[in-house]
Amino acid sequence: MNITMKRKYSMSRITVTLLAGVLLLLCTACGSGGEKTGNSGTDGDEVFTLRVITQSIFNEVIVADELGFFEDEGISIEYIGAVPQGVTEFQLLEQGEIDAFVSVHPPQVGQARVAGVKAVSVAPGSIDTREYPHIHYLVQDDSDIETLDDLIGKKIGVTGLSACTNGFVDFYLGNKFPGYSPDQVEYAHLGNTANVVEQALLQGLIDVSTSHNPAAGVALAAGGVHEIASSSDILQQENFSLAARGFSESFIAAHPEVVQGFVNAMYRSRLWINNHLEDAIQLNADVLGVPSGNVSPAIFEQAKNNVPADIARWVEIAESIGNWEHGDVKAEDIYTLDFVPADAPASDADIKWEGR
Repeated sequence: MNITMKRKYSMSRITVTLLAGVLLLLCTACGSGGEKTGNSGTDGDEVFTLRVITQSIFNEVIVADELGFFEDEGISIEYIGAVPQGVTEFQLLEQGEIDAFVSVHPPQVGQARVAGVKAVSVAPGSIDTREYPHIHYLVQDDSDIETLDDLIGKKIGVTGLSACTNGFVDFYLGNKFPGYSPDQVEYAHLGNTANVVEQALLQGLIDVSTSHNPAAGVALAAGGVHEIASSSDILQQENFSLAARGFSESFIAAHPEVVQGFVNAMYRSRLWINNHLEDAIQLNADVLGVPSGNVSPAIFEQAKNNVPADIARWVEIAESIGNWEHGDVKAEDIYTLDFVPADAPASDADIKWEGR
């Protein structure tokens, strides 16, 4: 049997609300008394509207939504817009603007918990492999920077300060050069607008970019830049589990059925991407509005749940770069294994993507 999926966004299923900035978010939170707003869905037979940030990179959330995996679980996804500069998903979670965080790494969950936000990962996401690394370090073609060892004293463009941007660089240089301090490089925080880091590189405003997908693929296809290394060169671990997807403890307690449905849909999505990578590339390209040849894809965790050993390593990395003091966060604080996804239906193997 061949199942052809060709789904389109509709206003009845997805409402896209662009965030004008931090002021709007704070005003909204104040106006609601800090309570969650804009979610009329309920558990049971009714559709639950789950609010997440709008996706801008190759990921499993888009796939699960487009292929109807969330719909199968009684969940409707509402994209609220991009995260404004200087704001985190955890701030939006605490303010009641979103229900789930879907674009973070385990150390960011730990940092949120240190700050008092009781966030918990319920599912993994992408993995880092040599063929499909998470971060690409790009330089101009005429740059004298040849390896990661040359980064000291350089200006490095980042979309924000996080585990995978400045964190990976500091982790590498700290292991390579005893006595290294993060002030030995200059991090240019350029915001999370699409391709902003790569544009700064081409304009000569920075020396090195920390490029995510699909921006890395777009920049490399356009020319004028090349890759000197990737996150795989830093992590030195094939199939390292990178991502954390989850909720607040209070949401989990209030809506366990929704959380289980989310976990089920995300697992199906991860497997489908890994088994239908070319289709997944085209699907993400259609949604993100870029040519498929410019999409730098990712591979996703095949395990049903979070990988404890990899999260434990994340904690070690976070402590080594000063995200928190040793002992402030334990690996088991970051995730739960309580929500084991159901097996993916055999019919998922027959799903094909033929465009929107």
